Amino acid sequence: MFRESKFLALALTLVMSGVAQAAIYKTTDAKGNVVYTDSPSREAKTVDLPPLSIVPSLSAEQIAQANATNQAAAQPAAIRYQLKFAQPAAEQTVRKPDPIGVTVNIQPALANGDNMSILLDGIVVANGNGVTISTEQMDRGAHSLAARVTNSAGKVVSEVSTTVYVQQNSVNSPASQANRPAPAKR
Repeated sequence: MFRESKFLALALTLVMSGVAQAAIYKTTDAKGNVVYTDSPSREAKTVDLPPLSIVPSLSAEQIAQANATNQAAAQPAAIRYQLKFAQPAAEQTVRKPDPIGVTVNIQPALANGDNMSILLDGIVVANGNGVTISTEQMDRGAHSLAARVTNSAGKVVSEVSTTVYVQQNSVNSPASQANRPAPAKR
């Protein structure tokens, strides 16, 4: 019984405080300042407020969907770059120790944050649209040469590749024989 009366007293207090807080009063203090309060006084006038605007909350799914839409809209559209090797020519053969000159033409110019890399056999050897690659340490045979444009997020947006061949001079070629020292006389 004591527990029920305690609960009833608490419920009445909450209801009465809600009713008391519902009214807003307007008064003017001794200095002429307008004061709004929830405490009534003799000179206070009740203020009629318009109904509150109620905005329904969004579900977690709706918030996630809105965030995804905003992020997608914030991402600029990927630029379609056209890449073409100016040099070397496709399937060009280079004799050791001559270097491989690489120049890539790109249209349109790289946008802010985009980057072009030159790759030899899948390994980045330079950033930019040109490089000279030494053939001194390269094995003879076919090698893959690629130019790749990545955006600021690291995603590949354009790529072009070609094959170059490195040829090693034969030790039996006349050019090699001319550079050999003469055998010692006995």
